[in-house]
Amino acid sequence: MKSKKSMYSHLLDATLEVEKKLNDSLEETCLKLDKMIVDYTGSGLEAPKDVSKDYWSSSVKSKIPNILAYLEVYAFIISNAIPQNKEFEEITLLDYGGGAGYMSLLAKQVGIGKVIYHDRDPGVQRRAQIIGETTSLEADKYLCGTEDILLDYPATFNSIVSSDVLEHVYSIENVIKCWSIAAAKGAKMFHQTGANYKNLHQRWYLSKMHRNEEARYILKSRKDFIKKSFPTLSEREVDILAEKTRGLNSTDINIAVENFLNKKILPEPDHPTNTCELSGYWIERFMEPKKVASECSKHGFRTEVKGTKWGIGRSSFLAASIKRFLNLLASISLWFSLRVTFYYCISAEKETK
Repeated sequence: MKSKKSMYSHLLDATLEVEKKLNDSLEETCLKLDKMIVDYTGSGLEAPKDVSKDYWSSSVKSKIPNILAYLEVYAFIISNAIPQNKEFEEITLLDYGGGAGYMSLLAKQVGIGKVIYHDRDPGVQRRAQIIGETTSLEADKYLCGTEDILLDYPATFNSIVSSDVLEHVYSIENVIKCWSIAAAKGAKMFHQTGANYKNLHQRWYLSKMHRNEEARYILKSRKDFIKKSFPTLSEREVDILAEKTRGLNSTDINIAVENFLNKKILPEPDHPTNTCELSGYWIERFMEPKKVASECSKHGFRTEVKGTKWGIGRSSFLAASIKRFLNLLASISLWFSLRVTFYYCISAEKETK
């Protein structure tokens, strides 16, 4: 039986193999991605419009030079999501909101028994599948849909992981409920998010992003939606309601406007800058880590907030030295970790009762 330290070491070794396979297959991957056609029908999302030919491949190319640093972080995440007394081959892992699928690649490389990839976006899911195919590290299954798709997989997964996902899901409560249903008894979860307001850089940078995206297109999209759905409203009422419904998706905006019309009740945004698109996609949503952990506890998980570490990868000598020093500070306590890294983590174990 491998120790947790030994498993982490094996995962770190596997990161080098995945990096090599990604580099070796890059040209083939990009050619396939540039020819990719995706059907967004029924997804509830809009297909990318007026994009360049290399829309799907450009993000892969840009990440490859520093991919090892990301893979090292994913190794840390997976190592913290292995249930006690389980070997890699005994694990059925869910890579939730898997994006380009790099975490799934690492899980397959290290020998995880079964890897199920998930993402809501059909284009993102297809891109991950192509990357898996060209690297010969294809996940065992690719799921595409909202969190409710997990209701078809009760008590299936004994490991559930994600990176940079929690800050984008519309209803964290419903996502956690679906995780709880899909998790087997004794399952371990480990989720990392960069929407960490306790880190001063993230608080400044992401608050600025919220304001910029709100001004660039999100506020206007709410105004247009309200004006079209409720044509009897005055221009002033539309402006007020568009401001007050920041942080609501189209369904909840309809409910909020109906409440205003019938009861003269106006909603109030619950955060100074958080904002989301009409689809419910949050722009790097700030949440209190302890509240996320508490929500997990409501659904049968023993949960705690944990720190993380910087991936070193192929950083320059100076950058690597700084990251190592910050990792040393992060290892002292959760308080330090939340302030010297960009992330916080939610670690949870499904109760066996």
